[in-house]
Amino acid sequence: GEGLSIYHKWDAVKRETEFTTAIMVDNLPANLSGDLFAGEIPKLKVHTIGHKGAYEHLGNAWGTQYMMQRGKEFKHNKKIDPFEVYKNSPTNTDNPDELITEIHFAVK
Repeated sequence: GEGLSIYHKWDAVKRETEFTTAIMVDNLPANLSGDLFAGEIPKLKVHTIGHKGAYEHLGNAWGTQYMMQRGKEFKHNKKIDPFEVYKNSPTNTDNPDELITEIHFAVK
């Protein structure tokens, strides 16, 4: 399925991030090993910004999300961490300019 990253903490000054990387599946595997675990994102309302292009430019879309939140265009539900969904990947997309990512912020 599609990949995603959930961003739990982000400190731009210290350049530190805590996040979970995941793959969406229809059925959970019966036996996960090592540091792997199953979880789910509850059904929720989100504010979404799409990004088309190389991953190194994703900061532009994140900045837009933060500016829209501060501008009160939506009220971020801070109890649910923001997350990215990768609609395709470098493994199946030859041109980085064709990569599609969605950035989701839960809304109240």
